[in-house]
Amino acid sequence: EVIRNLFKGRALAVLQIVLTVLILAILAILFRHSLLYVARGFGSTATSLPVTMGWIYIAMPLGLGGMIVVGLELLLRGLHELIRPAEPLPPLPGHPVPGMTGVAPNPSETPPEDAR
Repeated sequence: EVIRNLFKGRALAVLQIVLTVLILAILAILFRHSLLYVARGFGSTATSLPVTMGWIYIAMPLGLGGMIVVGLELLLRGLHELIRPAEPLPPLPGHPVPGMTGVAPNPSETPPEDAR
């Protein structure tokens, strides 16, 4: 938040894009490793249930896949903000003020009348 508040306009969009790409890279690495973990899990059975561990471990790639989808949306929003800053996108669900990220707006910023 502190660093984010130092930037405005296109500089903020570039910062958001760089951070989102780094996060997506980490998520992609974790996703790849989670698939290997799931594959190994299908070779063993849970001690308390008659289920292979792969079915339990499948939650990891599913969760990481969901985070990658959200990261791609944030990346596209950042690119839109960089290319067309005058055309704001609709707000993300749960955030009344339009913007490129899901970060809550600063308390000093007041939302437009129609968003209240």
